[in-house]
Amino acid sequence: MENVFMGWQHEVSYNKMDKIRIWLMWLPQEFQVQVIHVTTQAIHSKARHCHSNDGFLLIVMYGDNDNIRRKDLWHYLSFVGCAVT
Repeated sequence: MENVFMGWQHEVSYNKMDKIRIWLMWLPQEFQVQVIHVTTQAIHSKARHCHSNDGFLLIVMYGDNDNIRRKDLWHYLSFVGCAVT
């Protein structure tokens, strides 16, 4: 991956059964990214645009096809929602 995306930084959500589900990639000269938490269905991070200094929270997610496992994602999003508000 480093040969294709030279200069990029990344975080991945990994599941042994399904391999990599989510890739979060950024150019460090454009964004500062602090990964807060990674699950098999979501990557939660805090980002700041280097030029404007604007900051934001970012959750990149991929809901599992299995509705029972997908409940874990909804529980996590509910937890984050309560913590942010």
